[in-house]
Amino acid sequence: MLRTVKLCTLSLFCLAFCHIAGDITPAVAADESKNSVFITPKEAAENSDFKIQGEYKKEGQGIQVVALGKDDFQCVIYGGGLPGAGWDLKTKRVIELDGDTVLDLVEDHEKVDRKSPTMGAKPPASAVMMFDGTKKSVEEHWKPGARVTDDGLLMEGLTSIDTFGDCSIHIEFRLPFMPEARGQGRANSGIYVQGRYECQMLDSFGLEGKHNECGGIYTTKDPDLNMCFPPLSWQTYDIDIRSARFDDASQKTENARITVRLNGVIVQNDVELPKPTPGSQIKEDPSPGPIHLQNHGNPVRYRNIWVQPRDFTSLTSRPIVPGFERFHTGPNADLAAGGNLLLGELNCTACHQVDGQRKQQILTKQAPRLNDVGKRIDANYLLKFIADPHAIKPGTTMPNLFADLSSEEQRKVIEPITHFLASTGNIAHSPIDRASVKKGMKLFHETGCVACHAPQDGESKTPSGTTIPLIHLEEKYSISSLAEFLRNPHAIRPSGRMPIFNLEKEEPV
Repeated sequence: MLRTVKLCTLSLFCLAFCHIAGDITPAVAADESKNSVFITPKEAAENSDFKIQGEYKKEGQGIQVVALGKDDFQCVIYGGGLPGAGWDLKTKRVIELDGDTVLDLVEDHEKVDRKSPTMGAKPPASAVMMFDGTKKSVEEHWKPGARVTDDGLLMEGLTSIDTFGDCSIHIEFRLPFMPEARGQGRANSGIYVQGRYECQMLDSFGLEGKHNECGGIYTTKDPDLNMCFPPLSWQTYDIDIRSARFDDASQKTENARITVRLNGVIVQNDVELPKPTPGSQIKEDPSPGPIHLQNHGNPVRYRNIWVQPRDFTSLTSRPIVPGFERFHTGPNADLAAGGNLLLGELNCTACHQVDGQRKQQILTKQAPRLNDVGKRIDANYLLKFIADPHAIKPGTTMPNLFADLSSEEQRKVIEPITHFLASTGNIAHSPIDRASVKKGMKLFHETGCVACHAPQDGESKTPSGTTIPLIHLEEKYSISSLAEFLRNPHAIRPSGRMPIFNLEKEEPV
């Protein structure tokens, strides 16, 4: 349970009393300067508070020590380890201490200096190197007014010349040490993606992790985990942005979506962006936008900035495995377990051999049964699905077997396969009963369908990456064949993850 306690030990009382009497000097001297700002580690090196602040760990516990100025500290104690490195996401205690007591608290802990796993990441060949420390990169990629320090770091308050739509962004940033500052005045900046959507930069080390703190999407969403490192540590943002989509009349058809990694950990997973951040430079329209690094009056520094243009429309046509998306993409994800899950769900072992021990760890997935498929699925749907599975059924785990063939070559292969499958029976269509539609909508939202499928009322709050789309059902099934599938999905898909709901006789219809 989160609680804040101000501790005062008898020994500290005695020290304070003796100091007043002039007998001794406190071991930790308070920094008497007001609103101290340290821009580099060298400047802060002799500051007593800076020497104490940071991250500490021992078996089963992590501590973040936040300097508040004048020998005052906030200590956040985590059960299991540090955020992103063992914390159980439940046990958390906050206390306020002075310097001597902090040193007593962490005496049996190891002080650690974590590094982002993407620190120093090299740009892919297709990326635009926006800033590599050279004057040339500033002149070529940033509008007039961009400033660089003597040691080759980019300064806050600048906008790129280049503009981007769908893209991946890598940026490294360093927040100043401002122990006496509070709230939004504590090392504030931000990166405006496309000049529209702000990912906040702030010294929120040890704080709650809010939308206006590091890792947050300003005014839109808190980070899933506060992964902010101590001030004057180099940190990384790795951002994937999928632009808002517009029709030919420039009417928005889809909101932008963003995934954000702070120091290598996903803190925003496929988040929908309904509108630009207040104060953004550019309105939301079909045009690409620049990178803007905000000047909030604090000396934030940047380096190694590159942007890779992407086409996330094609990239999103990937298999959706909800179990992986929900449990193996967030903070503290077990990537090895996630890999084993994908090996089974994508049926990799159908073509690739694995050793005995690994084989025991993989739950294989059997393909759907195709006997009598002509009675269940419309022949035209079969033709289109075999030709391009992901276009017809986004998220399907069926691979596009004929993607490398020309259109004519595809036709020569796919049409015979379709005729063969359709020959197993004839699908019987019947008209829709409007009275049953209303009842069916109610059951869809009450029975549990919405746990895996987006609600049909358009009010989905589930990330698209964990939702199995229900598209083109009216083209695929007849009412009777869909009802039969809902009654017993495992008869057709023996390895299906969809449960049998034991519906009443008429409920599937």
